[in-house]
Amino acid sequence: MFNRITLGVLFSMLLSGCAQSITPENIDSQTQLFPASTTLSDNVSVGLEVAYRQHYQFVILDEQLSGDLDLDSVHHMQYIHTQALSEAGFNEVYDYSFLHNFIIANGLTEKNIGVDPDSLQQLANIMGPFLVVRVDHYSERPDWQTYRLTAFDPLAGVVVFELSKEHLVQANPATEMIYPTWNEFLKWDRKIPSAVSGQYR
Repeated sequence: MFNRITLGVLFSMLLSGCAQSITPENIDSQTQLFPASTTLSDNVSVGLEVAYRQHYQFVILDEQLSGDLDLDSVHHMQYIHTQALSEAGFNEVYDYSFLHNFIIANGLTEKNIGVDPDSLQQLANIMGPFLVVRVDHYSERPDWQTYRLTAFDPLAGVVVFELSKEHLVQANPATEMIYPTWNEFLKWDRKIPSAVSGQYR
C-alpha cells in the first residue's frame, strides 16, 4: 500500500515527541506567509511560471534529511513540509511508493517504466501533470547546514523552483531557514512577480 502523507498523521507524531528544536508555526492570517526572521528572495535560483499549475494532480514529496537530526526534529520537519504544501493547495501528497504501486498495478514494469527522470515524464503523460518536490537537508562542514528545496515538473522535464540556504546550526532553523524557504515557494506558487525569474510554456 502506498503512503499518503497527511498532516493528521504527522501531527500525532509531534505530540508524541519531546524535543522542540524545530517548532512548527501557523501561517499568518494577514500576510498568508509563515513567521520568519528573514526573506530569501535572493536565494531563489529557479522560479519558472507554470502555465498549467492548476492541473497538477498530486505531489510526490522526496525528503532527504540529515542523519544528524533527532527523531523529533525529523517529525517536525516532515510536518512543516506537508503543512506548507497544504497551504499551497497541494492536498494530495505522496511518497515514491505511490508511483511504484501505480507502475506495478498497471503492468508498466514490463515497459521498463520506473521512477527515473525519463520514466517520470512517461508517467506524467499517463497520469496527468504532477510535481516532484525534493527537500535536501545536510551538513557539509561543522556548525553549518544546507537546506535545499527543489520542485521538478516531470511532464515538462524541468526544475520549476529551486532555493538553497546555508544555515548556522546554532540559529533557529524554523524561522531562519525552513519557513523562509517555504515562504518563497508560496510566493512563487501564487505567482508573486518578485519570486518569478522566468517562464515556460
